[in-house]
Amino acid sequence: MLFAKDKEDYIRELVAELLINFEDSDVAKKTLISLASDKESMVRLEAYDSLSEFRYSDIELFLRKAMLNEKDELARSYAIMSWAEIVKSTNDKFYDYILILNEL
Repeated sequence: MLFAKDKEDYIRELVAELLINFEDSDVAKKTLISLASDKESMVRLEAYDSLSEFRYSDIELFLRKAMLNEKDELARSYAIMSWAEIVKSTNDKFYDYILILNEL
């Protein structure tokens, strides 16, 4: 995806924001994972936010790692919210997941 590698942070942010509408696309998923590793925290934040619509176990695991390793507090909060949204929609038992949040 050409614009996901644009030199302008704002363009990469917009790409991450717009990809929320393509939760069935493997290309969108891979692009968002790439953008979630961007050097700019706002790009990562938007990627984490959009990933909340990708209800897959690999994305849940990716966001779990992101929320534990993200250095920017605001971006980390988006990783946590997105992770929690996926967990809520894909699991009936939340106790083990609450323990993960307690580690934070």
